[in-house]
Amino acid sequence: MVPVTTSAEYKALRNSERNLAVLDEAREKYNNYCSQASEGANDQSLKQLKEEFDHKKSNLVQFNYSCIPNADMLLKGSTQLSPWVGMDVDFDHNDPLFEQKMAETPQRIISMADQLGLGMLERSVSKGYHIVFRRHLDLSQEDNLKWASELIGCQYDSGAKDITRVFYTTSSSDEDLLYLSDEMFAEDANKPVEVKLAQTSMTVPVSSAGYVTTTTEAKPVNLPPIVKPDPSAHSYQGIPFTDIIAKYNELFNGGKEPCYDDHNRDTWTYEWAHNVRCIRDFDVQLVMEVTPMYDGFPEDEWRKCIVSACNETRKGMTYRTRKVLEALKKEHSAPSMPWQMTSSRPPMLTSRMPESLRKISALAPDFLKTTVSEGSFAALATHLHEVTFSNIDGKVCEPALMQIIISRQSSGKGCVDTPIQCINEDLLRHDSADRLREDEWKQKNPTASTKRDKFPEDLYVQTCQSDMTHAGFVKRLMQCHRNGGRPIFIHMVELDEITALSTNGKKDVTRIVRKAFDRSTYGQERAGSDSISGVAPLRLNFTAATTPTRAISMCQPWVPDGTLSRCNLITIDPNEGEEKMRYKPCTQRYKDSIKIYIDRLNDASGLIYSKKAYQLAERLRDQLDDMSAGTDSDSIKTFAPRAVTIAYWKAMILYIMAGQKWSKEIEAYVEWSLKRDLWVKMHFFGKKLEDDLEKENSIETYHPKNIMEVLHDNFNEDEFIQARQRLGLKGDYKEHLKKLRQRHKIDYDDTTKMYVKATQDN
Repeated sequence: MVPVTTSAEYKALRNSERNLAVLDEAREKYNNYCSQASEGANDQSLKQLKEEFDHKKSNLVQFNYSCIPNADMLLKGSTQLSPWVGMDVDFDHNDPLFEQKMAETPQRIISMADQLGLGMLERSVSKGYHIVFRRHLDLSQEDNLKWASELIGCQYDSGAKDITRVFYTTSSSDEDLLYLSDEMFAEDANKPVEVKLAQTSMTVPVSSAGYVTTTTEAKPVNLPPIVKPDPSAHSYQGIPFTDIIAKYNELFNGGKEPCYDDHNRDTWTYEWAHNVRCIRDFDVQLVMEVTPMYDGFPEDEWRKCIVSACNETRKGMTYRTRKVLEALKKEHSAPSMPWQMTSSRPPMLTSRMPESLRKISALAPDFLKTTVSEGSFAALATHLHEVTFSNIDGKVCEPALMQIIISRQSSGKGCVDTPIQCINEDLLRHDSADRLREDEWKQKNPTASTKRDKFPEDLYVQTCQSDMTHAGFVKRLMQCHRNGGRPIFIHMVELDEITALSTNGKKDVTRIVRKAFDRSTYGQERAGSDSISGVAPLRLNFTAATTPTRAISMCQPWVPDGTLSRCNLITIDPNEGEEKMRYKPCTQRYKDSIKIYIDRLNDASGLIYSKKAYQLAERLRDQLDDMSAGTDSDSIKTFAPRAVTIAYWKAMILYIMAGQKWSKEIEAYVEWSLKRDLWVKMHFFGKKLEDDLEKENSIETYHPKNIMEVLHDNFNEDEFIQARQRLGLKGDYKEHLKKLRQRHKIDYDDTTKMYVKATQDN
C-alpha cells in the first residue's frame, strides 16, 4: 500500500485513464449480467457472466480506509485501526424498490453528514454505495458498522467488516464520487489516535486517511498453491463427484448449497474436506480438485479451510462419507428416475423464495415455510375472477387449485391455517356482510309465504364451510357465477370432509374434482319452486390436509381416472435441526405486509400473459417428456401434463403478485414446486398408477377381421379352416361357409372342387 495524502492525488487515481477504461468494461459486464438474469438465462451462463464481472472489477484501483498498513506497507496482517471506517452497502437488483433505494440513499446519507462524521460517499461499480465515516474510538470495527447502519437505515455488507477489506473504486465524476470531505486529508489526521476499546488501549500512529494498494501480496510459503476445483472431471468408483457433493448437501446440509447469506461457506468447506480426504489420498491438492468455491468464497480462505482439514489426524472412511456412498450406490442400482423421484426425501428448495411468499410464510418455523407457501396458492387463486391464462396446450383457462397436504399426525399440517385466514380476510369480511343480508331475507321471506321478495342478485359468498350440503354448494356456485365468475374456496381440516359436497358420498367426489379443474358445468335441476336449481362452471379451490394412511385409503381410487393428477399434493420438509414448532404472532404488521399482493390479485382482469412463464412451462414439459422416455416411466408421463399446468398457474399467480414482473426467484421456485408435487404423487401413488397402467397394457383386445381379406381367390376347405384358425375364429366352419355362399361372397367350382371368391357383390 501507499498513502494518499491529498484530495487531488485521490481523485487523480480514481480518474486515471486505466481505471476509467476498466470501470466502463466492468459496468458493461455487470449490466449484461443483470439483463441476462432478468431474461431468465440459465444458472451456468449467469455464473460465467458473474465471474467475468468479478475478474474485471478486481483490476480497478483499490482503497482501504479502516486500517494502517504494517511497517513493510503490506495490508495483510495489519491490526492497526485508522480514524476512519469503510462501509459497504449493497441492494438487490431484483428488488422492485431497487431504483428507489438507489436514488434516496445518497440524499439521506449526505443529509446526516455531520451526525455521521461522513468522509466519503461513492457509488460502487455494481449495486450499492461505499461510505467512509469517522470512527467512534470506544467501539470495535463491527460495532462502528452497526452504529452507522442503524443511523442511516441501510444494512451493511457483513462480509466486508474486516479492517483490511479493500474497496474497488469508481471515478471522480459527480455521478460516482458523491461526497468527499477535506478532513480525510487534513494535517490533524496524521496525529496519533488513542483507541479505547472495552478491554484494550492502543495508540494508533496515523499517517493518512486512505491507502491505495499497489502490489499483490506474496503467497505464504507454508501453503500449497491453489488448484482450481472441477468436481465434474473426477469420480470415485464410477460415481461423479458432482453427484457425491449433491448427495452430501442433501443429507447433511438441508438440501442447500452453502452461501454467503448463511455464513456457512467456511464451515462447509472444512467439513467437506475432512470427510472427502479419505477417498482423495489425504492429498490437499486432490481435495481442492473436488471442493467447490461456493458463492464467491475467497480463494485464500477456501484453501486454508482445506489445508486445516487435511492436517487433522488421519482416520479411515468417515460416517458421512460412508452414508453418502451407500445412498448413491443404492440409487444407482435402482431403476433410474428423474428429479430424485426415487429418493426417500422430498426435493428441497435451495433457492430464495419470491418476496410475496417469504412474507406470507414469515410466521412459520423454517421447516414449515415451504408448506405454508405451497398451501397458500388455492386461497390466493380465489382472489382472481374474470382472469384467464393461456396454457401451453393452447387452451385459455382459469386457475383451479385443489391442494392436499399429506403428512403424519402432529407434524405441522395446520401451519397454513392462519396465513390462509389472513389472505382471505377481505373475502371473509365481504362474506360475513352478505351472509347477514341472506339471513335477513330469509326471515322476511319464509318458505311457506305465498308472496316473497326477489332474492338479491348481487349477493354472493366465496369462503364456504366444508360441511355444507350439496344443494348449498350449488347455490354458492350459482351466486358467484352471477357476480363476476368468482370461485369459491373451502378450507378443510381433513380431506374426507369433501364428501359432504356430493350427493352420493365418495362416488361423486371425483366428479367434482375433475369438473372443478376443467371448469366444466355443474349443478342440479329440480322441479320444485323452492328447490335449488341451476348449472354453472364449477369454480372451486380448496386446501385440505390428511395423513399418509388416510390419503392412500381415500385417494388411491382417484388414480386411474385422472382425479389425483388434477390435485396439487404437498408435504412437509424434514425437520433436520429438530426445530421447535413455534409460530410468530399474527400482527397487523404481518397483514399489512401481504395486503399489497392480495390487492394486485383482486385488481387483475382479463387474459394475462407472461412470455417467461409460458417458456418455463414449455421447458418443464419437454424435460418431463425426455425423462419419461429415458426411464420408460408411464406414471411420470401420465402425471406430467397436469402437474406442469398447476406449476404454470402458480407461476402466473406469483407474476401477478410481483406487479407482473418476472424474476429468477419465481422461475426457480416454480420448478421446485413442480418437482415436489410430482415427488409426492410418485411417493404415495406411483406404484398404484404403474400397476394400473400395466394392467391396461396387458388387456387382450378383440378386433373382428374379415376372412375374405386373407383368403386366396381360389381355396379349398382345408385352407379355409387354417385361415379361421389364424384369425382365432371359433364355431362350425361349415356354417361359416354356408353364410358366405348365401351372401354371394363365394361360389363352389364342382370341377376343381375349390371355392372361388365372387368377383362382385350380387
